[in-house]
Amino acid sequence: MMFIYLDTRGGVLAAYLNAINVNCRFDTYEVNCVGIGNVCVTKDREHTGYGHRLMRAANEFISKAERPGILLCHDNLINFYKKCNWVELHSTNIKIAGKNYHFAVMTFPTFNVTNFEYIEINRNF
Repeated sequence: MMFIYLDTRGGVLAAYLNAINVNCRFDTYEVNCVGIGNVCVTKDREHTGYGHRLMRAANEFISKAERPGILLCHDNLINFYKKCNWVELHSTNIKIAGKNYHFAVMTFPTFNVTNFEYIEINRNF
């Protein structure tokens, strides 16, 4: 599924993201999650609220799906996602599609635990 925001001034693409099914393992706990990826706002629409609106729509979708959301991001984006009610998960052993991953993993809604020995996600997104 893809979420797209068009700028009301002429229907120009302003922002988008995709949401896919991913299988995740957090230590011994396995769960099907909504993977949020490719969160993008066009350069000329940055810092105009489109990113927050997009993430609110994603959060609503995740809440209705009654599954946790998961996203992967670089450290410079952690604060943005925290403002969108996402929480960083911590682990020193993270694998995405069988490969080591060394950046942030975030979730919405918040898990009871945010520190894990091992996080594995079956595919990149």
